[in-house]
Amino acid sequence: MTTITETAARPSWVRPDDVCKMLSVSPRTLKRYVADGTFPAPIRLTSKTNVWFEHEVVDWMNDRAAELRAA
Repeated sequence: MTTITETAARPSWVRPDDVCKMLSVSPRTLKRYVADGTFPAPIRLTSKTNVWFEHEVVDWMNDRAAELRAA
């Protein structure tokens, strides 16, 4: 299976709003996923800026889809 991470030329960062859009969840749900340890923790760039590597988000989405298909 080909994923975005295999075709990406370089890693890119995504901000919380973009992650919420990618996952179709609210910011509150994203925070809960991170707090529960079910989603990767963000990278803190500054005291007010958190980001994720896009490939980590996509990998999580692919893993979650595989779990749901197997269930």
